[in-house]
Amino acid sequence: MSVGVGTHANLVTEEIYAVMYEYGEYYLKAPKYRNKNNVYYGAVTIQKGYFAEQIICE
Repeated sequence: MSVGVGTHANLVTEEIYAVMYEYGEYYLKAPKYRNKNNVYYGAVTIQKGYFAEQIICE
């Protein structure tokens, strides 16, 4: 059962050794935090070497 809380992410850049995503969140029960415009609040960079093998999900 969903409580109306979630996140969204956008791939910013992908290089040989790392990927960078920007992310945002939403909370549907409070109009102030619904984030209708998908505003991104931060970014995270993930080094590809942390994963045992590359997994592609489509």
